[in-house]
Amino acid sequence: MRKWMVFSLLLTGCTSTYKDLKPEQILKDQGVAIGHAKVNYNGMNYTKDCAICLSSVNGPCQNLTEEGIFFIHLDKGESNVRRLVCQDKSPQHFNMKGADFIVHEGVNYIGDLTFDWQNKGGFKVALLFGAIGAIADESSNDGQLKLTVVNSKKSMDSLMAIYRKQMNDSKSEAKPTIAKSLE
Repeated sequence: MRKWMVFSLLLTGCTSTYKDLKPEQILKDQGVAIGHAKVNYNGMNYTKDCAICLSSVNGPCQNLTEEGIFFIHLDKGESNVRRLVCQDKSPQHFNMKGADFIVHEGVNYIGDLTFDWQNKGGFKVALLFGAIGAIADESSNDGQLKLTVVNSKKSMDSLMAIYRKQMNDSKSEAKPTIAKSLE
């Protein structure tokens, strides 16, 4: 199962996890979006088997850990929560529009994101047909998804403590730039 996960996530341009972000990766014209994500897939917690993409369906993307933390560096300006990919028997995806936020210089807390995803899942026969099957699969979302975003000062403070330690940065403060929820 993990082999399929790695393969599918590589296709979406994912980095490993939040733990892999290093200060030298963040360019002058970029900020860092931080948050928590929880994925309820057909009523089960699937968070650690998923990746989140911001700005475009091609990312930047990041694999989620069990705790659902993400630190993703992005160009300053308008951005959004754009894609969720999870590993069922085959990779499942949902491309979103409208979960917008603004990236400023420095650290940007975009909220605690809860994805409630109902999907039949399972094996996708289309993937047996190479590039044509992959194009057909990408042409529509899998199932129905609701994204709820909550602004939690406690969560933001917790994430900032982790960020500061990881980046060896005792001075950074997060700016709340909360993403919009989607029905």
